[in-house]
Amino acid sequence: MSLIAQVKSEQNKRLNIAEKAGTVDERPMIVQSSQLVSILRSIVDENIVDKKDKKAFKDFRTRLKDARWRLAGVLSHVHSDLWKEQIQITLDSMRRHINNTQPNGEWKLFDYEVDIQPGLRGDDYIVLAALWVDSLNEKDLRYANGMPVTDVNVDISHSNKELIEALTSKQDSSNDDELKQLMKQFIAAVASREIGESAPKEEVVIEAETPEEPAEDASDFDDGFED
Repeated sequence: MSLIAQVKSEQNKRLNIAEKAGTVDERPMIVQSSQLVSILRSIVDENIVDKKDKKAFKDFRTRLKDARWRLAGVLSHVHSDLWKEQIQITLDSMRRHINNTQPNGEWKLFDYEVDIQPGLRGDDYIVLAALWVDSLNEKDLRYANGMPVTDVNVDISHSNKELIEALTSKQDSSNDDELKQLMKQFIAAVASREIGESAPKEEVVIEAETPEEPAEDASDFDDGFED
């Protein structure tokens, strides 16, 4: 079940309880966009890292996530408690999405921006852009064809050194001319192969993250709050 569907389900449960009890939720709905933005900022500020941590995490790896809500869908349709709940759910979802592909880090909210902007169809949206930082600063996990890619570096520059030295010593002590010639050919072949293997090669790795849920988009949030 999607997060929005869960919110709707919780709303219906609360509505049913209120109707059975003969009471109506009289909490005032938010009717000003500035109040929606103000509450949004306050909840995000509660989740962001401290200023001292910001300085420490400045050059750490990051991920950018975004969310948006159609203004007409939330304005006059949510009270402050419900709006706060939705914002926190959105932030938790962002962190979970990042962990789906980069579970080796510890992701924290680093910075954000909030604005009201027009959408493609002319409707205004509340837009949240959130920058997350890995406080452990681990390396990015890479994927090829949906599978994790592991970098394995093997030093083969001296792998046959002992073998070549042993064969050379054996060659010098042998009285068999034919055997000496075969050993020379073998040593030359081993040395040639070692040089070829140790030469730098261009590695081509197709990077692709494992499939995950679409980027956080709460554009349908209004459906749960319209009459």
